[in-house]
Amino acid sequence: MKTAIFSDFDGTISLKDVGYSLFHHFSNGKNDELLPDWKSGVMSTRDCLLAEAAMVNASPDEIYKFIDTIGIDPDFPKLLTICQEKSIPLQILSDGLDIYIKYLLEKANLTNLDFLANHAELVNNTIEITFDHENKRCQRCGICKGEIISGFRESKDEPYQIIFIGDGYSDICAAKEADILFAKKDLKEYCIKEDINFISYTHFDEIVLELKQRNIL
Repeated sequence: MKTAIFSDFDGTISLKDVGYSLFHHFSNGKNDELLPDWKSGVMSTRDCLLAEAAMVNASPDEIYKFIDTIGIDPDFPKLLTICQEKSIPLQILSDGLDIYIKYLLEKANLTNLDFLANHAELVNNTIEITFDHENKRCQRCGICKGEIISGFRESKDEPYQIIFIGDGYSDICAAKEADILFAKKDLKEYCIKEDINFISYTHFDEIVLELKQRNIL
């Protein structure tokens, strides 16, 4: 059976949650007031992001200077290289913002990597967000990763083993679609609570080792 890998970005590929850290910094922590409603599903990701963006008053230079303080997992490029060598599809699915994902991937010389994320532009010292992806059923997510994975399966003429790598509540829908799930932090706690099978990890070197041991890589 062929394999496809999907990965979250914020706090998974990046060493810190870029979106949360960005909004936390430029709102002086006021965005934390939104998190309980977002985590419980009372507030959708789209409403949460728009509310967080409204709290920002910073120049593009200030925003990019802050983003520069956050790196990516140094072992992620290793997984990407192996996947490309073995023709294993690897795609980033993010409910964060394309503006910092693109920037950090380019900074790490990882420009040949496909990703989906919500769109953002820096305008008049704030962040304007648009949601270009239309979810079919999900009302929780900006971009529903579970629907993306389900659509990927349906588009193929043969079955695929789906691997998903994540760390938070934005990965809940994807976790339910994965055949092999790597989870940490909030996603790990959610999986324990909901009795969802997962493999615990901290960094991508552990993921590469596990997939090699399973003869997937």
